[in-house]
Amino acid sequence: MKRKLGRNTMKKAAAFLLGVTLIMGMSGCGVTREEDGTSAAPTESSSEAGDASEASSEDGSASKDGLIPVTFQSKWIPQAQFMGYYVALDKGYYEEEGLDVTILPGGSDINVPSVVESGTAQIGTTNLYNVLSYQEQGYPLTTIGQVMQDSPFVFVCHKDQVSSIADLKGKTLGVWTGGNDAPVRALLTKNGMDPDMDATLASQGTTIDGFLDGTFAGYSAMTYNELLLAYEAGYTDDDLYIINMEQEDCGMLADCIFVNSDWLKDNRETAEKFMRATIKGWAYACENTKEAADIVYSYMDKSSADYDHQVKSAEEVAKLVLPEGMDASQICTIPADKVQNSIDIALQYGIITKDTDLNTVYDTSIMDDITSGSTAE
Repeated sequence: MKRKLGRNTMKKAAAFLLGVTLIMGMSGCGVTREEDGTSAAPTESSSEAGDASEASSEDGSASKDGLIPVTFQSKWIPQAQFMGYYVALDKGYYEEEGLDVTILPGGSDINVPSVVESGTAQIGTTNLYNVLSYQEQGYPLTTIGQVMQDSPFVFVCHKDQVSSIADLKGKTLGVWTGGNDAPVRALLTKNGMDPDMDATLASQGTTIDGFLDGTFAGYSAMTYNELLLAYEAGYTDDDLYIINMEQEDCGMLADCIFVNSDWLKDNRETAEKFMRATIKGWAYACENTKEAADIVYSYMDKSSADYDHQVKSAEEVAKLVLPEGMDASQICTIPADKVQNSIDIALQYGIITKDTDLNTVYDTSIMDDITSGSTAE
C-alpha cells in the first residue's frame, strides 16, 4: 500500500502537475514524434499533407501519391486518451485504407466543433454533449461513432468527510464549468438535493489543488486522468470515497467521433475507411496498452510528459473503449440508451434547450455497415 503523503508534499506535487499541464498546453501545436532523441517530421504523414488536405479533402480526391488526405482534429494534445488514433497512424492502418491522415493536436484554445464546421478538419473528437450543443446551434455536424462506451466521470471525495452520497450535502465540491458540472448536478438532484442550495459547487480549474489542500470535500475527475493524480499524490483507496457516475446513472458520454455533415454527403466512403482504420487502431491499443502508451509518448513533448502516467492512463482508457464483456468488433458502436441518458441530462441542465431526437444525433449507417461487413457505395 502506498504511503499517504503530508499535505505540504501533496500541494507541491499538485503544483508540479499544474506546471506540466500548462507546458503541455502551450506546446500542443508543435508536437513532433521523437525516436532515439531526434525529432522527426510533424504528425502529418508528409510535409505536404496539410496543403493537400486543404486542396482536395472537400471532394475526396486523392493526393499525388494516391492517398486521400483527411484531417482529424483532436480535442487535446497527444496523450493516452487518444491512443487509438496514434496507433492507427503509427502502424499504417490509415494508409492501408488509402488515407493520408493528419492529426491536429488540440488544446484549451481549440474549439473542435468550430474547426470541423469550418472545413479545416473534416473529422474530430470531443465530448458527445459538446456536439449536442453545437448541433442545436445549427452547426452541420454528424456523429458517426462513440469511442468511449462508458462514461469516464467519477467524483472523488475525502473519505473522512464523505462516505456516502448523502454526505455531499452542505459540502464544497469541485466541478468543471461550461456545462461540465452537469453530472454532479444530476447526482445531487437524483439523491434529493438541490445543486444550488444544498451544496457549494466551485470551479476546480485544471488541477486537483483544491482537493489536495482541503478546500474541496470532493472533486470532479476522469478515471484516466484526474483520479490517477490523487493516487500519484499519495492517496490510497482507503483515503478516498469514489462515486462512479456511470453506476449512478448520472454519467455523460465523452469522446465521440463526428464529421462535417456537408463533407460526409460526398465522402461517405472516405469516412467509412477512416472509421475502419480507427477501430483497428483502438482494438490494438486496448489489447496492447503498454505499447500504445509508448506510441503516444513518442509524439509527446518529453520536457513535460509523464511516461508512467500515460501507461496507467492507457489501461484506464482501454476499460472505457472496450469494456469487459464487449467484443473488439463492437468498438465505436453507438450505445443508444447511454446516448439518450446524456441527452436527458444535457437538456435538464441547460447544455441544450430542447429535446433532441436520438436519430438526429448520430448517423449509425457507417458503423452498421462496418459491423455487418458491408461496404459504402
